[in-house]
Amino acid sequence: MYGMRPVVDLNFMDFSLGAMDEIINQAAHIRYMFNGSVPLIIRATTGIAMGGAHHNNSFESFFAHTPGLSVAVPGTPYDVKGLLKTALRADDPVIFMMHKKLTGARGPMGGPDDLVPFGKARIAREGSDATLVTYGYTLVPATKAAEILAAEGKQVEIIDLRTLFPMDMDAVIDAVKRTGRMVVVDEAPLFASITAEIAATASEAAFDSLKGPIVRVGAQRAPLSADPGMVEATIPSVDDMVAALRKVLSY
Repeated sequence: MYGMRPVVDLNFMDFSLGAMDEIINQAAHIRYMFNGSVPLIIRATTGIAMGGAHHNNSFESFFAHTPGLSVAVPGTPYDVKGLLKTALRADDPVIFMMHKKLTGARGPMGGPDDLVPFGKARIAREGSDATLVTYGYTLVPATKAAEILAAEGKQVEIIDLRTLFPMDMDAVIDAVKRTGRMVVVDEAPLFASITAEIAATASEAAFDSLKGPIVRVGAQRAPLSADPGMVEATIPSVDDMVAALRKVLSY
């Protein structure tokens, strides 16, 4: 509102709870209430790792549900840079969520002028037998699951959403029409999650193309323990994704 473009680093997205009124009722609504703009980036880590219940909540669906907010969830170093550069040019608030396990990740960054547009998914892996839709760090175990299926002669396409709002549902629907089988994965509990939105919208838009039901994979609906073994039991594993893919491939 004063010509500045602040970038706020909350460290953990869990800490955003202390600023929810300012984020939701103020920043997200100013354009609609006063024809103003709030070019604000709120950056924080998300996803399940170590640290217990206060540092591992998944708020992606909450922010994506809120009118006035964009939600970016990069899964590669290239997308971290490209999405951040796009966010810096936005005139409305952006929630920029980077998975804890991506901290220190290495990979191609592209040129200094490369931007990644919001609302444009990418095909992270090509395949014709089934599609797996995900975002963020979950690309890593999803790729491992696809490699296991490839050894069995099944080619799994992987769609990386990149942003949750705006979401590239055209890419998801096109994928359903290509393969007829879909698994949707994230680290949030399944109830009222991003996976539920994707599955519902894809089913409504491309029901006749589906060879079987869309299968979702997510975390257990429970506060995260500080015990490493309990953490691993809570989050979706490669085996969970392989089982889901085998299920849809059985139709």
